[in-house]
Amino acid sequence: MKNSSEKIIAGKDTGEGIDLRPIANEIVRKTIQRMKLAHKESQKQPTVLVLGEQHQTASHMVVQMLVLKKLKESNVNFVIGTEDEHNFISEVFDHYTQRKVTGSARKHVSKKIADNDMDGKHSLSAFIGIHSEPGADLSHKTLYSFILNSGISTKFNDAVTKWDSYNLDMNDKITNKITKKIINTKKPIDATKPNGMYARNSIMVHHALSHAEANKAKLYVQICGTSHVLGDFDDKAPYRQSLTALFKKAACPVVAAQLSYLAIRTPNNAHKSLSKNEVIWGIDSPNNTFVGSDNPDEKEFLRKTLKASGLDPEICELNDEIKAHRTKMHKVFGRWKSAAKKQI
Repeated sequence: MKNSSEKIIAGKDTGEGIDLRPIANEIVRKTIQRMKLAHKESQKQPTVLVLGEQHQTASHMVVQMLVLKKLKESNVNFVIGTEDEHNFISEVFDHYTQRKVTGSARKHVSKKIADNDMDGKHSLSAFIGIHSEPGADLSHKTLYSFILNSGISTKFNDAVTKWDSYNLDMNDKITNKITKKIINTKKPIDATKPNGMYARNSIMVHHALSHAEANKAKLYVQICGTSHVLGDFDDKAPYRQSLTALFKKAACPVVAAQLSYLAIRTPNNAHKSLSKNEVIWGIDSPNNTFVGSDNPDEKEFLRKTLKASGLDPEICELNDEIKAHRTKMHKVFGRWKSAAKKQI
């Protein structure tokens, strides 16, 4: 549970929308402060900002955009990881081809994907143009469009789940290898339960460290759901298996930003394990959660909040951009499919 003595940073209601810059500015201030201390201590690992969100809460994506914008303006050398399956682009390709490209041809496509999506541009483009999020779809796509247009190297770095269930897909080599190292079971592992969360967090850390090293980044920004940040009291996901704890175990200096009124669900030992300089509690109006796509209420809220926060509200007008990304990725997939046929 959250300690009542801990300070909560809130947005500012302007009367026309919520200005979320106070939260973002504090996150960036603490992150840069932590980076300076890490430099002074000659830390070898990158500093990590674990930037939580509640997936259906539009304001959280606005905070994330503000944080990324301010980090870039501050000339911080950073890259981004997102809580999306690391084979996301492969899954979208398989859906595009109706899973008809198999065997050696499919392996050839996997190599094409690996060689052509090192900075995540194809993954981001496919997310914007083809994918649909069950919650706050427009907000997620606005965030990913913002990241793509900012040119920041991005890695989708979560574990892989089976396309027809929430169970971890043990046919995926990385998911299998890392999961078997830490969890001893032959039963299916639900990705939303404690063991599944532990495996997923471990896989995200694995990808994050290699991504940061490949880009010589001084800061890694890991975007993820709120329960990944510090664990979850209600769901019995312990702090020691959270992203924050696992990054710290890997000798990374960490700042954990918990952007949710659900922060009250944080396990007690998380509070005992972190100093006030390592964690930020942000809270906003709970009345901005949205389900599905093409939600006019979400767009209205998003436009008001972007404007109140000093961002251009037009960045969430994505209809033309979505069509352009869909067309682009269909052309890319067509080239990959043609190249795969030549391998048969």
